[in-house]
Amino acid sequence: MDGRDTWAEADEQALRHNMQVQRDTVGPGVKINVCIKMNAYGFGADWVARIAAQEGIDGFAWCDADDAAQVRGAGVDLPVLLYPGTHGAGLQVLAQHGFINTAHDGLSLAACLGSARPFYLELDCGLGRLGFPAQDPEAILQAMGNNPAICQLVGAYAHFDDQLDRVAVDRQGCLFQRCVDVLQGRFDRPLERTVGASRVLVTDARWALKATNPSALRYGLHGALAGLTLHSVLVGVKGCVIAIRHIPRESMSGYPVKTWSSGRVVALVPAGYSDGLPRVQPQGPALRRGHQVPVDWPRHATPSTPCST
Repeated sequence: MDGRDTWAEADEQALRHNMQVQRDTVGPGVKINVCIKMNAYGFGADWVARIAAQEGIDGFAWCDADDAAQVRGAGVDLPVLLYPGTHGAGLQVLAQHGFINTAHDGLSLAACLGSARPFYLELDCGLGRLGFPAQDPEAILQAMGNNPAICQLVGAYAHFDDQLDRVAVDRQGCLFQRCVDVLQGRFDRPLERTVGASRVLVTDARWALKATNPSALRYGLHGALAGLTLHSVLVGVKGCVIAIRHIPRESMSGYPVKTWSSGRVVALVPAGYSDGLPRVQPQGPALRRGHQVPVDWPRHATPSTPCST
């Protein structure tokens, strides 16, 4: 019980269906690492993790160690790759919990090598956020040196910009491949290669490579762009009416304060920003006992909590 009469309902069978579509799309030889960021987009990291494990997903990948702890708390022991989200000095502690850390610069690389646990490299192919510059693989090899813990490197990944632009995806993908090809010369086993977020896969499925980390596709987004039959996992946001208000004609309410053009009866539901409702005029109705009712507020106002009439 969380003290609020607002909740979201999810369709478990839709989630399982979408996971199977992903597997069928990339094929059995490609690993699928489920991205469960933001508490699995609000669906619950532990709930999604248990279903993913039952559906044969290979592992998980995101940056929040708290979400990773939920996965472990749910009894799921599949590999968990942590994207950069922790200062290098804290990586050894995370490695001790069995998480796979990411080296994205000299400090984090030193921490990963020092832990002597499995780790990944993040490469920067143009996004400009985090990662070793993919244009200079020799500098990465030099930073690794002859440390014996280099044998713990699992693979490399990158996050692309312009993910729905085929030309941009191809340019960044080719840069990524050339960099990893050079790194591969130091290893007698194949390094895993991952660039396949949902929008990258929608743009060009060739970039599934040997491992993917889709998230949006799992919940039913972008399917039409890729010609995939996906189902929405979100059934809807629901709430209980907690008050009935009689709003007289020409009365003022909301913030910024505006005037109602006519009188009405308004039912209030405790839902707002934190439930994913935007601070703009809604484009569709709500349902009350199966019947459509308008979602409304004073003309031109931008309240934080919409009112369902």
